[in-house]
Amino acid sequence: MKKKGIGFYFKRIDEIMSMAANAHLKKYDITCSQANILYMLEKGKNVVMQKEIEQEFAKTFHDYRTLKRMEKNNFVRVEVNRRTIDADRLFCLTRLLSLAVK
Repeated sequence: MKKKGIGFYFKRIDEIMSMAANAHLKKYDITCSQANILYMLEKGKNVVMQKEIEQEFAKTFHDYRTLKRMEKNNFVRVEVNRRTIDADRLFCLTRLLSLAVK
């Protein structure tokens, strides 16, 4: 039997905590990662670029569907600036709506 390293246990704890948080947040129709974004917006300046969200969570924000779902539920407003950052990326500002703070 292969001995499991400490990283395995940290990963499992993180998964279990995320599952518990998602179960609790289900009544608000959001996930744990969406709640983290809302917390970041609420504690910060209420307007951030998508790149800042990526940097805060130390990973590539795989796609913008999460923000679009949050916008559909009236938690945030996503504004896309048509000026490109590089060949394939656009500025994407995320603005916290007052409804989400309540």
